[in-house]
Amino acid sequence: MKNTLVEVWQANAGGRYRHKKDQYLAPIDPNFGGCGRVLTDENGYYCFRTIKPGPYPWRNQASDWRPAHIHFSLSGEAWGAAPDHSDVFRRRSADQTVSDRPNH
Repeated sequence: MKNTLVEVWQANAGGRYRHKKDQYLAPIDPNFGGCGRVLTDENGYYCFRTIKPGPYPWRNQASDWRPAHIHFSLSGEAWGAAPDHSDVFRRRSADQTVSDRPNH
């Protein structure tokens, strides 16, 4: 999908997001911004370089943890008016997630 905006965001290696509402006790990494965006090229390709995010406690129950994952959002003419948002977990590649979306 050419000319598609790809946005990614994730927690740092300790499992903390760089967001004022994130109250997890893991330290903020001053060398990691936690997000990025890029337009795909004429062939639909893009590239991000990042670190493996850490898991973090989830608010469902005291013992629940959200596994390491990277959020992404795709928007552009091929996607219609509303951007698509998903999470990429280690057992599922971004290619698998995107290929699950039906073509319109």
